[in-house]
Amino acid sequence: MIEFSRDRNEILIDGQPTGWMVRHMINRTCVLNRSGEILPMPHPRYSTAHVHPPSGAPGVLAFEADFRAAAGFGGTALDHHA
Repeated sequence: MIEFSRDRNEILIDGQPTGWMVRHMINRTCVLNRSGEILPMPHPRYSTAHVHPPSGAPGVLAFEADFRAAAGFGGTALDHHA
């Protein structure tokens, strides 16, 4: 299950820190590590607060699945949100 720490927006998987943070900008959602390296994601913008956002952007389940694939954490959002 994906979570976001409130203090630094660090991405947690199953309660464990991943070393990656999420930043929401005007036209994109940026995933980066502490050294500033950006993790390429398949969609430019995500809504990490909604499962089915009214904006039409991919929601938190899509973000989790895409993040796990891009960062090499394995599994899918559906495995953890059944």
